[in-house]
Amino acid sequence: MVHLEILRAVRIITLLLAGIVTYLAGKSYRRGGGRIMLFLSAGFGLIALGALMSGIMFEFFAFQIETSYIVESVLVAAGLALLVYSIYGVK
Repeated sequence: MVHLEILRAVRIITLLLAGIVTYLAGKSYRRGGGRIMLFLSAGFGLIALGALMSGIMFEFFAFQIETSYIVESVLVAAGLALLVYSIYGVK
């Protein structure tokens, strides 16, 4: 049971930090209009969404932890792809 509490705490920290970065990058995009910040914000937003969806699926809808990890991993991978695109692909 201690492992589950640690997992919950780490998920909350991940969600909060990704949410803060998403907010700050979005704010920077609105100020300067740089497309890099738009994709950076979207990437971190997907990472935050992955942590949120994983927790909601497991805690409130009784999905197996493996299923919630799969959903989270897909969203995190998509978020990281947007981060890579924001660094290398945006012109």
